Amino acid sequence: MKNMSVILVLVCLLCVAVISCRSMIDRFTPCEVPEQAYEYVNGSMDGYTELDSLYNVRKMRLDMIIQHRTDLISLKRAIEDEDYGYDDAIGLVNNQIEESQAFQDLVVGGPETEFSLIGIIAGFTGGAAIGKMLKRKGDYSPAEVEEVVARAKTRKDEV
Repeated sequence: MKNMSVILVLVCLLCVAVISCRSMIDRFTPCEVPEQAYEYVNGSMDGYTELDSLYNVRKMRLDMIIQHRTDLISLKRAIEDEDYGYDDAIGLVNNQIEESQAFQDLVVGGPETEFSLIGIIAGFTGGAAIGKMLKRKGDYSPAEVEEVVARAKTRKDEV
């Protein structure tokens, strides 16, 4: 009888300990684990079991939260790095375009420039004199122009 009462007391203490200890109960309480959640945390389906303990699923939830936050932080950093890289690259390209356009406007001429280097050089190369010396088919020489004008005046006087 004494042994029986000791065993009964031990069983009661064990039951009270199990019932009162939440983490102990959580280890024995079954809980379903969705495949998607398991794969999100572990990266694969290796070791997947549909039923697990409540303790392990709560632990998995904490791992999911930590992984999600870590992923968001790394993505935010990647976005910031991309923004900085883009701003640097587009700024450099825009500067080069502006410099090249200014050079082109100086050499060829542009809407905001009053003169161009090609125009100045063309004036000094004798382009106008060469053009004056060239004669197209049907062009009159200065002497022919004077002769045509004189004939026109005489006709006018006759009429």
